[in-house]
Amino acid sequence: MAILIKHDGTIEPFNLKLLRQSRWSLMAQSRHRSEESDEYDGEVDFGAEFQSHDIELHCVTDDGLTVEEKYQRKVEISDTLNKLRNGDWLMLESNPGKKIFAHFTGRVQMEEYPSWLRVNIPLKLDPFWVSVEENSLVVGSISYSTTWRKFEGMTWREVINK
Repeated sequence: MAILIKHDGTIEPFNLKLLRQSRWSLMAQSRHRSEESDEYDGEVDFGAEFQSHDIELHCVTDDGLTVEEKYQRKVEISDTLNKLRNGDWLMLESNPGKKIFAHFTGRVQMEEYPSWLRVNIPLKLDPFWVSVEENSLVVGSISYSTTWRKFEGMTWREVINK
C-alpha cells in the first residue's frame, strides 16, 4: 500500500485533500563534514552526509460528513497509518518515475469541525528518491584474456575472483 499524492491534491489511500501548508523540500538535508588538524596544513574533507527529514502532511476530508461518518473516517485513517509504522513508498503523480520511502512517526492530529476533519500526518522521509522501476545488474558476457566466457547469475565479486 503506497501513498500516492495526485495532481488534484488527493492523497490515496486516505482519500484526503492536501493543503498548501504541506510544503517540503524535495532534496535531502545535508551536513558538510570536515576537520582541521594542527599537524597538517588545511583541512580533511569528509564530504557531505545526507539525512532523512521530517514532513507533515496537512489534509482535510470532504465537507458534509455526519458525526458517524467523521468517526468512521477517523478509524479508517488511524488503521491505515498504523500499517505505515514500518514504512512504505510515497509517490507523486506529477513525478511518476520516482518514489521515496516514508515512515509514519509520532501521532496523527485530527481536528474536528462541524462537517469535516482536518488531519496532520507526520512522516519521516529517506534522503533519496529512487526509481519506480526495478533495476538489476545482469552480466551477460565478459571479455577475459581474449576469450569470451559466460557468467550468468553471478555477482561482480564472483566474476572478478574467477
